[in-house]
Amino acid sequence: FAVATVAQTPGQPSVELNHVYVTLQKDTIDSIAKSAFISEQFSMFEQKTVKTVSESWTGTYLMGWRGYLELFASGGSEGLTDGSSGIGFSASRLGSGGAIKRKLDSLPGEKTLSDLSTKVEGKDRIPWFDSIRLQSLDKGAFSAWLMDFRSDYIKFRKIELTKDGLFDRHGYNAYRY
Repeated sequence: FAVATVAQTPGQPSVELNHVYVTLQKDTIDSIAKSAFISEQFSMFEQKTVKTVSESWTGTYLMGWRGYLELFASGGSEGLTDGSSGIGFSASRLGSGGAIKRKLDSLPGEKTLSDLSTKVEGKDRIPWFDSIRLQSLDKGAFSAWLMDFRSDYIKFRKIELTKDGLFDRHGYNAYRY
């Protein structure tokens, strides 16, 4: 997955595409999972269940160098039905989610939601990311949110930041390659 770069306004936090998800019929997901082209040529491929302290979801993941496509069957994540989709963005500089939330708070007629997602890995509970989103785009047929990853998780997973100290999906995915 290629990521476009845009000239940045001074002081404006940098945001990039993290992933896209879509909810498909189970037989479509099964066909994708059985495809030799998908798993051997198109991308890194895995099916897994992700757990946080408050929820879990099961998906099929097509992993790119700098992003990924997350596929759900209906019910693979709470409340998702066929056709549900969303876009997850990530803050490039850890901790810049507060500045992004303040920008979103200034939108007329909108309410900004924010909460901490804590990842469960075995017996470990690690602060994973702050999820920042507009209430109007929260858990509907289409959703969008920003993931501001926590430094505790970056250290736990031994994710390398860029030479400029920025988070990117390439560093997050590096162990897969």
